[in-house]
Amino acid sequence: MHEHKKAIDKSAIVSKTDYQGVITYANKKFCEISGYTAKELIGKKHNIIKHPDTPKAIFKDLWSTILKGNTWQGVIKNKNKAGNSYYVNSTICPIFDINNEIKEFIAIRYDVTDIYHQNLIIKNQNTDPVTQLGNATKLLSDINKFEHRTLILIKIKELIDVQQAYGFAIYNEVLLVIAKKIKEDLYQGSSVYRWNDDVFAILILEPCDEEKIKDYCKAIQFKFENKFVVVDNI
Repeated sequence: MHEHKKAIDKSAIVSKTDYQGVITYANKKFCEISGYTAKELIGKKHNIIKHPDTPKAIFKDLWSTILKGNTWQGVIKNKNKAGNSYYVNSTICPIFDINNEIKEFIAIRYDVTDIYHQNLIIKNQNTDPVTQLGNATKLLSDINKFEHRTLILIKIKELIDVQQAYGFAIYNEVLLVIAKKIKEDLYQGSSVYRWNDDVFAILILEPCDEEKIKDYCKAIQFKFENKFVVVDNI
């Protein structure tokens, strides 16, 4: 067991807490990534490294899981002593006493900050910054992945007029409304993209009936012809 503990301590970020979540043990890797000494960590709760961006729902689910005697796994964004963020893939397990009661908890984490940032770069390269839809690069990539595909292009030429008349702030608001409307009642097995300034795209990745696609396109056209978009700021 001692050798097993040594192996884990050398490869992972390890901490232990009591039933109330107060840190009772912090290994060297935990101290290194958090920027705190063991003395600064022990006796504190993990709130000391909690990042404000991490949703409260994650911690609610975490505690609900481990207090039931189960193991929780997930990626958590933390903050070190200097205020810099880092990401850890965490496994948190309860430890039971001889009466099968929870005595304490052990957390084993691995630093995945570099992987997260690499994935974020890839996402940004494939995502439209305003609508958060896939961009033209993502669309072309997805088209080449599948044998059966149907592409629908939706050109809204009035978008250029909105940009020129109201500026980019309102233009971006309108883009978001349009993206939301297109995603409503989306054709089964399809994804939405922003192709360029005034063109959106729908890619259907399943075999589909031509007449149904025509009816679907008419429904989209009818939606935008009869009521364009309403933006509160205008």
